[in-house]
Amino acid sequence: MLTQDQVDHFDAFGFLRLSQVFTLEEINTLCQASKSVCRELLGHVPSCDDVVWQQPFVELHPTLINLIADDRIYLPMRDLLGENFIWEK
Repeated sequence: MLTQDQVDHFDAFGFLRLSQVFTLEEINTLCQASKSVCRELLGHVPSCDDVVWQQPFVELHPTLINLIADDRIYLPMRDLLGENFIWEK
């Protein structure tokens, strides 16, 4: 559950930084999954100069799609956007 200060920060600035939501192992797994999707989309190993604007993105990898229902993502989104928000591709 987000605090009112966090909600107010989001309302004022349009972003919210939540620290230590994922473990280092989880972050590494998510990075590898993201790189895998980028590699598939680009046709080569992504470099620092590559830009990927792909919709959908998380839906393209079984590890990433789990983020949609992960309470560490879902609950803050619900707090910010309300009960009836829609995850849109």
